[in-house]
Amino acid sequence: MLRITRNTKGASLVEYGILVGLLSVLSIGSVVGLGRQTETAFKSPTAILNWFVSGVTENYPARYRFTAQASPSESTRIGVDGGDVSGDSYGSFDEASFEDIDLRSLQYDSAANTLEIIIADNATSLMPGHEMRCMDLSLGDPALSVDFDEAHGFYFGAFKSTVYTVSTSEPPFAVGQELACVIEKK
Repeated sequence: MLRITRNTKGASLVEYGILVGLLSVLSIGSVVGLGRQTETAFKSPTAILNWFVSGVTENYPARYRFTAQASPSESTRIGVDGGDVSGDSYGSFDEASFEDIDLRSLQYDSAANTLEIIIADNATSLMPGHEMRCMDLSLGDPALSVDFDEAHGFYFGAFKSTVYTVSTSEPPFAVGQELACVIEKK
């Protein structure tokens, strides 16, 4: 009687080869995907974090770092306020460096869904062509971006400040969140 036997060694090698090939493709795909996320994470905060090293320059005329606090008198406001306009000082800038753009207050009002940016003196002629970008220092994620060409400010002479009010449906930051912000030329 003629016996036909099946060679299973070859099949095992083919199966292992397919398995190794699939694992290679998955590994390469995950490394490429992780690489893109890492590249994006490093690109977005690079300009913001650059001020930690180089400080104020012509293209980055102001830089600030602060931890958002709740207003002690208005439960709907969070941010940092030197008290120059509202009279209610809370929070503080941990580090601030500026040439002509002295940020005095950055507050989000959840009742009005507005972000209020107050800059000392009459900065209405300085701000066009600039934008402010803030980054959450704990996550490395962008937290806020304001284009001063779109957010028209007004000079509030009695307190010698320029006030910018920006409508936003989502809070740009939360209580206890540490932020690094730059005002930069576009």
